[in-house]
Amino acid sequence: MARFIEIPVNGTFPKIGRFLVSADNALYVFAPTGDSGSKTQIRMKGSGGVGATRVVLTHTTTTTGAVKDAINKALTSNPGGKKAFVDLPAGITITNIEILG
Repeated sequence: MARFIEIPVNGTFPKIGRFLVSADNALYVFAPTGDSGSKTQIRMKGSGGVGATRVVLTHTTTTTGAVKDAINKALTSNPGGKKAFVDLPAGITITNIEILG
């Protein structure tokens, strides 16, 4: 049974609303250096299990650790094919989502 996490995005059309990310295909979550602390990435399994695809989240805080922790919590609390919601800390908003290959 597929597992997903739901990420709220408050950007501009079409990048607004709730986006589902496959928890089964997420390899790891990290905050890359050089992005001034406002981006968090989820590395996804690609062809043959290689992490080729990235979900890049731009957010309103430079506290990338808080966003990373919220995503990891959602990824690990998703039993039995139910959707888990990414509960962002107060005052943090995801303003953009990109899927990069």
